[in-house]
Amino acid sequence: MIRVAAVGDVHFGTDTPGLLRPHLEAAAGDMDLLLLAGDLTRRGQPAEARLLAEELRGLSVPVVAVLGNHDYHHGAEREVAAVLEAAGPGAGGSGLRRAHRAAALLAGRGDAGR
Repeated sequence: MIRVAAVGDVHFGTDTPGLLRPHLEAAAGDMDLLLLAGDLTRRGQPAEARLLAEELRGLSVPVVAVLGNHDYHHGAEREVAAVLEAAGPGAGGSGLRRAHRAAALLAGRGDAGR
């Protein structure tokens, strides 16, 4: 059994660093994968994505993210996605991947979005 924790509508902004991490660390032992389901940033600005990537860096579980409409507001969705993907592997082999196809994610494929 794979335990997936799903969080949506994070709306991460310049005033939210430090708010999400304690909850994720507290739940880390109860999940095998973290799904960030859309609206990762407040306004779709790359600076917001960088702050979120820093908040997620080093988690002990893999992270899969799907962009939401807020992540497109600034017209920089490709940069937002690139910033999150560049967060790279952390402790325990975690890394951030962007999912393009729900079927790939649900199947547990390691190459989702590639």
